[in-house]
Amino acid sequence: MDFTINTVASSEIIPTSSIAAYPSSSVATKSPMEVIVRLEQQIGELNLLVAQYQAASHNLPPDVRQKGPMPPLFPTLNVNHYVEIENDAKSIDVETINRKMKSLEDVMRGFRGFDSSQSVRYEKLCTFLEVELLPGYKIPKFEKFSGSGNSFFHLKISCEKLISVGNNKEIRIKLFNQSLTGKAFEWYSKQDVTKWSTWDDLANTFVDHYKFHVEIALNRISITKIKSKSTE
Repeated sequence: MDFTINTVASSEIIPTSSIAAYPSSSVATKSPMEVIVRLEQQIGELNLLVAQYQAASHNLPPDVRQKGPMPPLFPTLNVNHYVEIENDAKSIDVETINRKMKSLEDVMRGFRGFDSSQSVRYEKLCTFLEVELLPGYKIPKFEKFSGSGNSFFHLKISCEKLISVGNNKEIRIKLFNQSLTGKAFEWYSKQDVTKWSTWDDLANTFVDHYKFHVEIALNRISITKIKSKSTE
């Protein structure tokens, strides 16, 4: 029995990097025991591949298993396959880190009062993009409203300042934020300005939001008057 011929034939169906490193001419120089040990090691590797292959095929949906012939039972070992697995593992780690970093950034934005779902695009932040101020137009000095006081009175004062723009409702809306400061300006910045197509839309939203300040102020005045009458 020519053991060298059988060994070479076996290596043809077991294409591993170890067999490639020992061409048929060099296999003949190995002792029978060394060749047997080497073959048993490769058989163990193939058995592991077969077990993995069978486990993966059982997890496939029935319709996938029924379509056409399955791949050969003994797939060719490829060093690049393991390189790809390593790269995939590295990419998963990077994706996980990036996802966690994004989550932390969103939390930090929330602490700072900025919702991550808010858009910072100019089209979303600015009203009436097509409207431009006339060359040489000077923005008037507005009385600043911080959120306390009578919002209706503030609207009246602001309208007096905007008389120079005439009936241009778009410019009125664009310049109204110049009259706000502090908490009032913060409230304005969080509004969806695209929903205000007219001055009335803006004015009604503004007055409704700060109406409770007026009611509280009136109640305080009434209480003060009642107290002053009771002491007379």
